[in-house]
Amino acid sequence: MTRPPARRLAALIVAPLALLVLGAHTVFAQPELAIQPASGQPGDEMTAYAVGFTPGSTITLLWNAQPDAVLATGAADESGAVVLAFEIPLDETAGAAVVWACGDGGCVPGGEFAQTTVEILPASLVGDDGGGAWLPLLLIALFALVLGQLTRRRWARTSETFKPPPKKKHDHEFDLPPEVGRPDWQDREP
Repeated sequence: MTRPPARRLAALIVAPLALLVLGAHTVFAQPELAIQPASGQPGDEMTAYAVGFTPGSTITLLWNAQPDAVLATGAADESGAVVLAFEIPLDETAGAAVVWACGDGGCVPGGEFAQTTVEILPASLVGDDGGGAWLPLLLIALFALVLGQLTRRRWARTSETFKPPPKKKHDHEFDLPPEVGRPDWQDREP
């Protein structure tokens, strides 16, 4: 019986160990989930980036781990990653919410899943995108226009009936009682 050379023996031992170590990261890697942007209002669109899933598996995004609140589904690519777009539910209240990415086995112990928290901001009456920022300015402009029209109409009505007193010959003349008399400077010709 002949013994294999030392190199061959080392290769037979090292190669399976290397495959085990390198493959363990892929096999035992925990899926991860990231959401961008990390906060938003109800109805805002967000994007989920999930990695570490089994290639080709169907990934389902759930809102607060409710099975009936499916946000989006998609297939993981050959590297186990998927990018999914979704909207924050309109009936969601302000506060923290959890988004779950579940693999084919579901979000159960031993299954492939990941979770992350997103911050739900209070819904505003006018949009933060500038779409409703013009509303207060429009109301002020409308008020000014109506006020201007009312003032113009009132002025037109009163100016027809109001006749100012006739102007005097000189602006510096004024009426004095007869007992006082006129100052001598008013008698001079200009």
